[in-house]
Amino acid sequence: MKNKYGLVIQGPLRSLGRSGSTANIALSNLDSEDVVNFFCIPTVVNYFEKFNNLEKIVCVVWDDEDKKDVELLQNIVGHENIKVIKDRTKPVLTSGGVVPGNNKYRQFYSTLKGLEFLKKEGVSHIIKVRSDQSLDINKLIEDFETVQKIRKDTVMVPRVVKNKADHLADFYFVSEIELFELLLKDFLENKEIFHHVHTDLFYCWAKRFLGQPYLPYFFSKTDLFKEYVLKAWNFGFCPASKKVYSSIVWRGENLAYSATDNIFLEDIDYNLVLRQDQIIGKPTLYWLFFSRIKRNIINSYKKFFYFRRNI
Repeated sequence: MKNKYGLVIQGPLRSLGRSGSTANIALSNLDSEDVVNFFCIPTVVNYFEKFNNLEKIVCVVWDDEDKKDVELLQNIVGHENIKVIKDRTKPVLTSGGVVPGNNKYRQFYSTLKGLEFLKKEGVSHIIKVRSDQSLDINKLIEDFETVQKIRKDTVMVPRVVKNKADHLADFYFVSEIELFELLLKDFLENKEIFHHVHTDLFYCWAKRFLGQPYLPYFFSKTDLFKEYVLKAWNFGFCPASKKVYSSIVWRGENLAYSATDNIFLEDIDYNLVLRQDQIIGKPTLYWLFFSRIKRNIINSYKKFFYFRRNI
């Protein structure tokens, strides 16, 4: 049976944050000149116009958006294609002072609401993208269907980061809709494993494919976890092609990235097997011990001031 693809566009209609040229700057290191305030409606409209071959497209927005922006988008693409939702996610600590708030759970909650809408429309496979990014959806589907010939149950993600193979990039996803619904609920409902969204996402979803790892997560940043990480990539996740990644325009700018620091679909063998020598080894336990102490001190400091502000 032919796949019926639905597209969820999630995110604000006015988006403040890094752009394509500043994508590699950590949130905690951002200065005011590193961020842009981007009007997303033209990007959203472009998805509806350019990829109208898809079974269904829905844009999920928050109920605290500027009503004039929401009405403008509804008038262009149709009220029935816009889902306005209330934020019901748990609060988390912010990652930096320049960009307010934290999108750790919000993007997955809004994606779930979009998925539920698409499911009622008879969609079999879901594509998730951001409202502030444009990319080549047709090529992304082509990549996914190439992988599907070898692997049925897989989630297509943007890339593998060589020295952080247990980080899951979240710019876009493609998956069978029932599987992705389970994964989204896992992340939203289960206890946090790591505060960092990309690491937390990786291990949360890896559990769905592989089960609980034998070792405590304390050892995850060492070579002891390399086999588990590789299995997750070889059974559950698969990167899309370099062509898709290089097509990204983020908040109006082409995305800057290093091809040598990442692994894409073209870099994996014909059996879609990621090799151990392709990812860089993890730090020693000695380094991990002291870095964990440092991180705990910083997190305790952040939590103290976060709760003080909310008293």
